[in-house]
Amino acid sequence: MWDPATKTVALRAARNEFTAFQLVIEADQPREGFDIQCAGLQNDQGVRIAGRNLAVFKEWYTQVRRPPPGMNGLHSDRRGIPMR
Repeated sequence: MWDPATKTVALRAARNEFTAFQLVIEADQPREGFDIQCAGLQNDQGVRIAGRNLAVFKEWYTQVRRPPPGMNGLHSDRRGIPMR
């Protein structure tokens, strides 16, 4: 959950579970030169997961001109490309 006051994201998962967070960057035309880095995660008790143990993926959305019912007009190919 995003907290705008502290500019932090809170993720919750049980031990050995996976969770995800999406950062969406919108632009009027393709952009180059983004470098997303994760320093790591830390819980309230100070237990850390190092950034090297996190995965960052890049995913594209395509505008669909005539979306079928129930679709908002943007379509993801859902094949995230690892950024490292």
